[in-house]
This record gives sequence, C-alpha cells and structure tokens, in this order.
Amino acid sequence: MKRNIVFFLSTGRVGTQWFVNTFRNYYKDLVNAEHEPLAHRYRPVDFYRNYKKTDQMLDDEEIKTHLGSINDVIKKGKLHYIETGWPAYAFIPLLCKIYPERLKVIHIVRNPVEVALSLSTHNIRDSNHPYSKAAMLNPKHSRAKIRGKYKARWNHLTQYEQNLYQWTEINSYGVELERIFPMVKFLLVKKEDILGSNSSKEFINLMNFLELPVRSKPLSLLAKPYDKYSKQSNQITDVRLIYSYKQTIKLAKKFGYDSDTLIHKDYITERYISKNE
Repeated sequence: MKRNIVFFLSTGRVGTQWFVNTFRNYYKDLVNAEHEPLAHRYRPVDFYRNYKKTDQMLDDEEIKTHLGSINDVIKKGKLHYIETGWPAYAFIPLLCKIYPERLKVIHIVRNPVEVALSLSTHNIRDSNHPYSKAAMLNPKHSRAKIRGKYKARWNHLTQYEQNLYQWTEINSYGVELERIFPMVKFLLVKKEDILGSNSSKEFINLMNFLELPVRSKPLSLLAKPYDKYSKQSNQITDVRLIYSYKQTIKLAKKFGYDSDTLIHKDYITERYISKNE
C-alpha cells in the first residue's frame, strides 16, 4: 500500500504540537509522527530558497541520515510519515523533487500578531538562542523574498517586528512553493479555523487530504490547546506596529484575515503578558 510523506510548513507557534500529539495518540496504527527531529540542525537559513542546489543538503550527514530514515518508514508500507516542526521549511523543496507524487504539504498559518508575539516571548531572536542564526530569517539574506521597509530599518526593529518579518517571509515562501511544485499536493489551513469549538468540518477536510480516517477522540479535542512551550513576557511591544508593514498586511488579507481585527487586546493581555514584575 502506498504511504505518504507529509510535512507541515509554518512559522511555528501555530498549533503543530497539537497535531503531532494527536497523531501519536490516536493514529499510531497509521502514522509515524515527528515534531522537530532535527530542530535547528536542518540549517534552514543556509539552504533557504536554494532551489537549483537542493541536493547540497545531502552533504550534511545528519540531514542525509534523516532522509534515509523517512524513506525506511514509507518503504515498509505500514505507516505514513508526518513531520510537523517548522524548522524543516528549507528541506521541503528537496522532498518536492524526490517525492513529487508521494509528498503532501500542509501550509498552516495563524494571525501574524499572535505568531510574532509568541515567538517574542521565547526570545528567539536572541543571539544565544540556538534557532536565532540557524532558523530565523532576515531581509538581508541573499535569497530573501521580502525586503522593503523591513530591510531599511532592520537593526532598529523590535523583536516583535522582526518576527512579523519571519511570518511574512515564510508564508510568502509557502505560497511560492505551491506555484513552483505543481505536482505536489498542498493544503492551506488557518489555525483559527481548524483548532476550535466549531472546527469539525475543517478537521474532516484535513483528514481526507491526508487519507486518514476521521476518529471521534481528536474531534472532541479540537478546542483544547496543547502547548508544552507556552511562555509570557513583561516586555511586550506596541502590537500596532504591524500596520507599518504593508507587505505583511497584504499577505494576511490573502489568507483571509481582516486587517481591522488582527489585534485582540483581551486575548493578548491574558495569553502573552506576564503578571510578574
């Protein structure tokens, strides 16, 4: 029986932990699910948008070994392989070339304000963070898609603004991948639509795309967040700065977000602002 390879493409902080937990607990008879097996060691910044030389990734022994382990899973014909972690974003073009008819990509997006705030609470741009140089993009990258105002002011931006850039760059890239690799099946999913109390229709659509059965227990858990790495901060910046970046607002609208309602003050206060001094 044909088994698929499925990768989630995202910025991170979009609910992928919920998915990997669900696959592991309720689909282990059909799925081998991983979250961030290589983490920042995918070296996504190094290999980002290097479409003509994707095979250079295989010069990295750890990446090459991981690809081999994925191939071993699907060759056995028992389990689909699903990986949900976001640092694999630069690995996806290589998979598109090797497995164009077997690969499925779930491009999952979330409100850019909330993604940028969540990344900021993890202080992910700090030079000491392992993801900072290896996985976090900036407009000075030689193969960056988005530049504009972000590049002109980069060294003076708040971490929140730099993470808005990450949201814009990676999600623009996701749109680009679907265009460049028409043989690969892509599905665009909004986190807000699929993880909520009224999300059963969207979840069923996702399961159909993945060629997996719809099971009752995951349906009952759609409105229950699962986040082992939730954090807060007492250094939250002015979230209205998003309106300074037309490229971000334009892309958010493309995904169906209303630019006038991107900021949910009560939720931001409860979820991201630390009460501790």
